[in-house]
Amino acid sequence: MHTCVSCGAQYEGNFCPKCGERRITSADRTVLAFLRRAFEEVTDVDSRLIRTFKQLVRRPGALTRAFAEGRRKPFLGPVQLFLLANLAYFLIQPLSSFTGYNTPLDSQLERQVYSEKLPVADWVAAATSSAGLDDTTFEVVYNNQSELLARSLLVIMVPILALWLAVIAVGRGKPFVDHVVFALHFYAFDLIVVHCLVLMVWPYIVIGAATALQALIGTPYWLNPAANFLLEGGASLLITVPYLFFAYRRFYGMGALVAMALAFVSLFALQLITVTYRLLLLLVSLATV
Repeated sequence: MHTCVSCGAQYEGNFCPKCGERRITSADRTVLAFLRRAFEEVTDVDSRLIRTFKQLVRRPGALTRAFAEGRRKPFLGPVQLFLLANLAYFLIQPLSSFTGYNTPLDSQLERQVYSEKLPVADWVAAATSSAGLDDTTFEVVYNNQSELLARSLLVIMVPILALWLAVIAVGRGKPFVDHVVFALHFYAFDLIVVHCLVLMVWPYIVIGAATALQALIGTPYWLNPAANFLLEGGASLLITVPYLFFAYRRFYGMGALVAMALAFVSLFALQLITVTYRLLLLLVSLATV
């Protein structure tokens, strides 16, 4: 019998049945054993990460289903995956010409659906005056603050999407936590695939097409709603809708027609969630700049 050094339980063998602590022997206290253990830990994390990413991309809804069924050991947890995706996005996004979830001041003033419907310019002017800065300096300070806040505020979209999922999946016997996990997995996919991988290339395709048609558009592509739709809406139609279709089928057990219809409807819900996030980002950034 051995006494666990972590929880004090009595046990036989090499692992504590209560807390899982491994019994250390003199053979484990060598440099070679330390290096072997370190290698195992690194490769185990890498294998879990690769396995999780493959499931996330190739089998929409499979990670959420595995989590709900209790198969959690082979994959990264949903919160851990979301945080890693968040980190990857904010490291890669500055390399792209697409603002994505980062919403600088000029975008807030001119390119959001609420830019003219709400007194955004008045709010900005009041904040600029209160800070005692000129317009140029305030924009720089605001953009830095907004970029910092965007990383933490991004999580607010998860519970909102979970509420939407609870509505469309009512009667399917899923607890609310399952919808939260689905939302975490979806936004991890959205951040990694849509915003990190696809939109690194997609804007240049759209820019080329919009530039060629600029005479017909009448305004620069970055201010034109049609070009913005091609950037965000086009990528969403090509990637997000099929992803949601298969995820709804696999996790919620929806029929093909129902899953397809809800995937398209969910696209508008996601746009509304993004607008809500950007408006909240504006208000919090102005209040804390």
